[in-house]
Amino acid sequence: MECCMDLLTKLASFLRANLVRVLLLVLLFCVSWLGVTGFLAARELTAARSEISEIVGVDALDQPVVLADTLGNSRAHANKAHNLVTGPIWWLTSQIPALGNSPKAVRAVTASLDQILDSTTELENDLRQIKVSSGEVINPQLATAIGASMATLSEPVDDSLQRLDALSFFLVPNSISAPAQQLTSQLETIQPYLIEGPSFAKAIPVLLGIDKPREWLLVFENGAEARATGGFPGGWGRLTASNGNFTLGNLESNDAFASAPLTDVSTLVTQDAINLYGSDLTRLSDMNLSPDFPFNAKLMWSIYKQNKGVAPDGLIALDQHALASIMRVTGPVSVDGYEVTSENAVVYITKVVYEKYPDPVKKDIVILNLVKNVFAKLSEGTGPIGLTKALLPAIRDGRIQAWISDPQQEDIFLSSSLGGSLADYKNPTHAAVLINGGGNKVDAYVQSDVVYTVGQCRPYLPYRDSIMRITLNNSAPASGLPVYVTPRNDRGELFPEDPGSTRMLVYLHVPLGAEFQTATVDGVDIPLLLEGTENDRTVWRLDVEMPAESEQVLLVTFSEPAIGDEPSPILWTQPMALPMEVSVVAGPPCGLG
Repeated sequence: MECCMDLLTKLASFLRANLVRVLLLVLLFCVSWLGVTGFLAARELTAARSEISEIVGVDALDQPVVLADTLGNSRAHANKAHNLVTGPIWWLTSQIPALGNSPKAVRAVTASLDQILDSTTELENDLRQIKVSSGEVINPQLATAIGASMATLSEPVDDSLQRLDALSFFLVPNSISAPAQQLTSQLETIQPYLIEGPSFAKAIPVLLGIDKPREWLLVFENGAEARATGGFPGGWGRLTASNGNFTLGNLESNDAFASAPLTDVSTLVTQDAINLYGSDLTRLSDMNLSPDFPFNAKLMWSIYKQNKGVAPDGLIALDQHALASIMRVTGPVSVDGYEVTSENAVVYITKVVYEKYPDPVKKDIVILNLVKNVFAKLSEGTGPIGLTKALLPAIRDGRIQAWISDPQQEDIFLSSSLGGSLADYKNPTHAAVLINGGGNKVDAYVQSDVVYTVGQCRPYLPYRDSIMRITLNNSAPASGLPVYVTPRNDRGELFPEDPGSTRMLVYLHVPLGAEFQTATVDGVDIPLLLEGTENDRTVWRLDVEMPAESEQVLLVTFSEPAIGDEPSPILWTQPMALPMEVSVVAGPPCGLG
C-alpha cells in the first residue's frame, strides 16, 4: 500500500513539474487524431459522394441490382466516415466556442449523409428482388419501391437540413464549409421530390398507361391570360398513353368547340358554385375560375364530350412552365425556324409568339405544333429518372394537373399535388385567385405578390382581424405591343385608348364565417362585388383596374374565426405566367377553446 502511495506521489510530482509538456503532448495527440481521422473521413465521404453521383447515371429500370449495389457502397462509405468522427475527442473539440465550428461542421455533414443513406436499406433490399422485363418503360414494382423510399427519406432529410442550418461557419476553412453548404443546397433541391414522390409513384402507372392504355384530354393553358389553375385553355388534343409511350393527336384550338356552351352544368357542380360563378361555368374560356382543379377539369372534360362526342379517360392540363420543365429533358424544339428551348419557352409562348404571328389562327397552329413536337420527343424515351426530373417540379408548382373520370380511381391523383384539389378547407386555408378580366394577353407582364397577415384576436370573441395585401405590378408598356395582346374586351374595345391596361378579377377564398370589412386600392375604397362559398370557404370578389406601367395595391381587411384548434394558416400559390410570391405573417394564438 505504501509502495502504491509513493508511486502516485511521484507521478503527481512529475505531472506538476511537467504540466506544460503533458498538456502539449495531449494537445498534439488530439490534433494528430483529428487530422488523421478527419483525413480518412474526408476520403470516405469523397467515395460516398462518388457512388451517389453514379446513381444519377444508373438506369434503375434496366439495372436495379446495380443501383442497389451503388446504394450499399455509398452507405458503407458514409457510415465509416461518421464513425471516424464520432468519439470523445471530436465531441469535446466541437464544443469549443468558435474554434469548435470546424469539427462541428465535419460531424454534421457525416452524420447527415450517414442518416440519409441508412434509410435506403429497405430500398436496396427491394431493388435486389425486382425482376425487369424487356420492353417495360417503368416497372410498377420499381415505382412502388422508389416511392416508398422517398417517403422514408423525407424525415432524415428534414433532420439533416435542420442540423446543417444550425451551423456557424465562423473561422471554418473553405475546405470544410464548402462541402457543408453544397450538401445543404443539394438536400434543399431534392426535398420537393421527396414530398411529391410517394404519391407520384402511385399515380404514374395510371398516368402513363402502364396498368392499361389510356386516352387523356390534354389541355394547354396559356398564362398570358390568367386563370386560376394555369391560364386560358387555348390548345386541346387527345394524348394516348400506353406502357409509358405517348401519342398526341387531334390537336386544335378552343375555337373548334368554344362557341357551344355547356348545357348540363347543374348536374356537375353545386348550387353554391353556380351562385358564385354564374354563366361563366358554361363557357370554355372561363371554366377554370376555381382554384380547385377537379372542379374545372370536370367542366372542361364535359364540354369536350358534349361537343366532340368523345369521352377520354380523364384530363391533363399543363402550362408553359410545365412545357419548359419537360424540355429540360427532351431538349430544344424548332418551330417555324425558331428554336424554342427550356430557357426561352415561357417567354416565347406568352410574348414572342404574339409579336411574330398577329394572325391568331397562325399563332394557335404554331403553339400547338410546339406542344406536339415536345411530346413526340418525350415519347422517344427519357427513362424513369428523366421523366421524374421533368414532371415532379412542375407538379409541385401546380403547373401539371390531372383528373380521371372514373370515381373509383380519383384518389390516385387527389392524394398528391397532381390532383390540384382544394376540397380540404384546412389546406390551404386562404387563397387569392387572380383572373384576367380584360380579355387580353397582358398577364405575361403582371407580377403578383400576396401577403396574408394573421391579425390580433378580439377580446372575449372567437374572431381575429386579419389583412390580405395583394400587390399587382403591370409592367406592360403603354405602346408597342401587338394589337392581339392589348384589347379590352370587357369594354368592347379592340383598340383601347390605354393599350397595356387590363382589369384583374380577384377572388379571395377565406375561412367559412369570415366577415368582410374594407377593401382599398392605393387607399381608395372599392366595393365588394360578390360574396359566395366554395369548398367550405367564404369567397369574395373584387375588381382592380390596372393601367400599363403601374403598380396597384389591393388591401382587404376582414375578421375571421379564431377557435382554439384553428389550423395553421396556409396560403395557396397560383400558377401565374410570372410566378406569384406568397407569404404569411404569423399572428398570436387566441387561446379560445
